[in-house]
Order: sequence, then structure tokens, then C-alpha cells
Amino acid sequence: TAYAFASQRLLSLLMEEHKLMERLSSIKSFFLMGQGDVFVHFMDMAEHELRKKHDDIVASRIESLLDLAVRTSVAANDPFKEDLKVDIVPYDLITQLFRIINVRGHTLGPTEQVYPAFEPHASGLTGVEAFTLDYRVEWPVSLVVSRKSITKYQLLFRHLFHCKHVERQLCAVWQAHKQAKWNPIYTTKWHAAAFCLRQRMLSFISNYSYYAMFEVIERQWHIFTQEMQTVKTIDNVLAIHNDFLETCLKDCLLTTPELLRSLAKLQAICVNFSNAMLRLIPSATVSIATQAEQNMKMHSQDNFEELIKKLRL
Repeated sequence: TAYAFASQRLLSLLMEEHKLMERLSSIKSFFLMGQGDVFVHFMDMAEHELRKKHDDIVASRIESLLDLAVRTSVAANDPFKEDLKVDIVPYDLITQLFRIINVRGHTLGPTEQVYPAFEPHASGLTGVEAFTLDYRVEWPVSLVVSRKSITKYQLLFRHLFHCKHVERQLCAVWQAHKQAKWNPIYTTKWHAAAFCLRQRMLSFISNYSYYAMFEVIERQWHIFTQEMQTVKTIDNVLAIHNDFLETCLKDCLLTTPELLRSLAKLQAICVNFSNAMLRLIPSATVSIATQAEQNMKMHSQDNFEELIKKLRL
């Protein structure tokens, strides 16, 4: 039929001339963190900027840092890297998800009408919580990578990026503990319990990140690429791509409000614990150094007084 012929011609145009699979692979490498070294470099360079309130962040500065991170990583050879953009949104991931649920017409339960644990973040939103990626897509690629699809990629990216941020914070605490564990103040039972708790938190976040990126995303991407090799029409492409995104969202807990709420609370606890430990360790180290300096001064003064007594004799 004419419809089947037009659909096949459009599919051929997308696959051959516009390199649809290469572009989707590029989107996956950025939004689903397939190129991990990009965001390691980016978080190193943009750490200070992302700690600011979202109102104080200059998006162009963040975009420059991301561009530098891309060009100094494996992704420098990506032919579509120029289409990547940065966006600073005025709401966190939880708020965005619940807006989407409400638009879809999902009826929330009595305990899901409001989200009190995250409402205050609207005024104190940090750069880490507000940062996301965007992507410039032109026709006819926009038929497959639509605005709706980009939103789903953004949800997955924000979720993975925040997990990486929490893991990074706990790794910083681990490094601080490694440097400070020889100090006498850290031999108490209280600090031993804190060290153990940090290790449990780090193990949990690392295992969840591994699950999301390898057990879910990489597995679904493998299935997606296999199915794309047998597509006949553009409708098949749209269905397969949508199934890939929906399955990733579901298995990463982004379609289950109660599970996502529990995970978000655990992540918030990990971040609060990390901030508290990073504040405590330098202050304790300074107090130890101060005490040692005072002891040295007292010891020197005692030696000086003994020398004066000997000279008087």
C-alpha cells in the first residue's frame, strides 16, 4: 500500500541519511551515562558551581564546563556532541515526576496528594538538583526523538546523576576517614559506628547505581538494538523506542511513587550524613593540631624553666 511504501521510505531516510541508530547511541551515552568519564570530569570541574542555589547559577558557565569535559573525554569523537545542551530547571526530580503523573491522569492515594518531604526544596534547590541535559533534534529525527522522549531521557539522567552525586559525597567521606583514622579521637566507638555506617551507605548506593546502569539500562539497550535490526516500518521504531524508555523508567523505580520516595529519603540521609562528617573531620583534625601545639609550647616552657634553674646553680 501507499502507507507501507511511505513508511519504509521514511525509515530508510532515518536510518541511512540521518543515522538514527548512531544518534540514539549518542543520546544514550550522555543521558544514560554511557560515557562515564565525561561526568567524572564534569563533576570535578563544576563541583563549586553546582553547590550554589539554582537562582545563582549561570547556565552558560555550566555549559562551558560540560563542553570542556566532553572534549577532554572519550566522547570527543561523538559526531553529535554539538547538539547537547544544558538546562537548569526550577524544580527537583520528584516534583517533575508528580507533575507528569498528574497530567497522565493517575489518581494518587490519600498519602500521595502532597510531597511534604520535598516541598521545601523549591526555595533551596541546589545546582545538583536543578541540573539536567537537553538535546537539539531536527526533523525527521524528531519523529522518533520527540519532546516526550527527551523528557523521559531527562528523568533517567537526573535520577542517575543524583545517584552519582551521592556516591561521590560518600567517597569523599571515605577518603577523609582514610586520612583521619590514625588520630586518637577517631578510635572511639562512636566514630567506629560512623565509619561502619558510611561503608553501608556507600555499598547501598554503589550497588543501586550498578543495578540501574547495567542490570536495567544496558540490558534493555541490548534488547532495543536487536529489535531495531528487524524493524520494517517507522511505527515499529516508535513502539520499540517507547518500550525501551518505559521499561527503563519502570525498573529504575521512576514510575512507582512509594519506592521512589523511600529511595529519595535514603539518598537525602546519605547526603546529610556526608556533609556532617566532612564538617566534623576537619574541625576535629584542627583541634588535635591545636592541642599538640599547646602541648609543645608547655613542654618548651618547662624545659626553659629547668635550664634557668641549672644556670642559677
